[in-house]
Amino acid sequence: MREVDIERNEADDLLQQKLWREIWEELRQGMYDVVIVTPPCNSFSRARCNAHATPGPVPVRNVCHPWCFPWLAGNNKQLVVDHNFLLIQCFNTMDVCIEVGCDFLFEHPEDLGVTSTGERPASVWQLEQMRKLVEVHQAITFAIYQCHFGADSPKPTRFLTSLQLAKSFPCQGWPQFDEFRNYLGPLPHSCSHKFHVIFFPRVWPITL
Repeated sequence: MREVDIERNEADDLLQQKLWREIWEELRQGMYDVVIVTPPCNSFSRARCNAHATPGPVPVRNVCHPWCFPWLAGNNKQLVVDHNFLLIQCFNTMDVCIEVGCDFLFEHPEDLGVTSTGERPASVWQLEQMRKLVEVHQAITFAIYQCHFGADSPKPTRFLTSLQLAKSFPCQGWPQFDEFRNYLGPLPHSCSHKFHVIFFPRVWPITL
């Protein structure tokens, strides 16, 4: 197994094109059975839609501009440039998987439609490249609540994969919406848990 994560090793910086070429070459050599693809999601985060009410990062995309707002500048522009590069390389990686017969599993937050404040966030699941993987290459897409699998929060999540065993999961198919883009499923309205574990940061005493 090979894990590529800059949090583990500075050499694992996936903003380097050379590293992607190395991964694709290893795929073509048949070194792996499955590739798990998890691009960063914070530039797609629905939490950014609360910036008008609480301090925090502002939206950098929406459903009309899923790749980015054309007026972005500075740090926000660079963030989206970097994240778009990583997302495109993930699509390229899945294309290589299809080429060589290697399975893949892509993960990203579910597209939950319009927010309570009327914002319409962007989602990778709105992109044409995702639809192509299902319609042309028969990939499978399904959604889960992570708390059903031992996580401490619901975190609605969608997967897209070539692994045929994924057909056994519930909540199959693309996200569905009404005319106002309210989320209709396939996830149920609630995860059904009455509460979730909340972790509070530990405060260490300061000695002067």
